[in-house]
Amino acid sequence: MKKHWRVVLLCAGASLFFPCTQAAPVVMSGAPMSLGIVNGDVVNGLLTIKRTLSNPVLLSVKQDELDSPLRALVINNAKLIKSQKGEVTVKFTSPVKGGTMETLVTFEVWLDGKKVEVMGETLGSDVQTIVDTPFRLIEVMVTKPLQIQLPQNYRGPFNFIFDIEVKA
Repeated sequence: MKKHWRVVLLCAGASLFFPCTQAAPVVMSGAPMSLGIVNGDVVNGLLTIKRTLSNPVLLSVKQDELDSPLRALVINNAKLIKSQKGEVTVKFTSPVKGGTMETLVTFEVWLDGKKVEVMGETLGSDVQTIVDTPFRLIEVMVTKPLQIQLPQNYRGPFNFIFDIEVKA
């Protein structure tokens, strides 16, 4: 059986004078996480925003909440950028007016409060991490600031979905 969890990041438009954005909450299983005011740097026509989440836990699931043992996590519609030392970096690409938004997310998988060495692998248009150790609690945690790139002149809302699928 497959289960899905979605983390949605919604942000408001940037200031006309400074590359600054007011961000709306990240929604994870009904628990909002606010990014607050974010600032960025303009380089080569792109606005780059780096922001650390106040709550780095994107997913926290007990094995007994699942119908069968979890074997893998699949991050849908993501591109694998790097996978080393248990950290997996994925990129999400979304269209916005005047260009595209790219978001880099680096995460780790923790089982029963301990970091485990997982490797990300490309699976079509998704990224998969195999979880081959029994556990009572699995957590997916962001380990580095989110890095969001937008066209320099973009104004308006933007969002991305971190869609995690649990495979048995």
